[in-house]
Amino acid sequence: MRCLFLRVVRALEVLMSMPEWDGRNLWVCGGSQGAWQSLAGAALVKEVSGIAVWIPAGCDLASGGWPFNSLTGKKELAPELLRTLPYFDGCSFCSRIGEIPVFFALGLADEVCRADGVMAAFNSLKTGTRELSVHYQMGHEFSASVMASADRFVRENLR
Repeated sequence: MRCLFLRVVRALEVLMSMPEWDGRNLWVCGGSQGAWQSLAGAALVKEVSGIAVWIPAGCDLASGGWPFNSLTGKKELAPELLRTLPYFDGCSFCSRIGEIPVFFALGLADEVCRADGVMAAFNSLKTGTRELSVHYQMGHEFSASVMASADRFVRENLR
């Protein structure tokens, strides 16, 4: 997992080194595992200016959040994992994200990235500029309306 997040940091560093970057707007966006990577990028790179994520993975890992709910096949995780997982959890990343705009979309019927873990991550945010888009019958997918909401949020919060 560490390499997964270090690659995000490196990708953001490359983007910031390009002459096309305006020095102000650096957004991370994604869904599922890409959302998890976005949360890590925002927590680890202070230049990130905003986040838009939908159905984020990696939230509430120790209680069975993806990917460990599908990898272990067991009800209980090994003690070694229980000690280590909090460092990579979406809640941990969200608690490190500064005062930037954040958009979250989640599905209450999502059995892969469960709503309780996603809500815990959202509630770990310290920023005042945040929006939560709850979809009552959405599972682990997203619709055009979710993407339109995320796009609107990003456009409204560009610097």
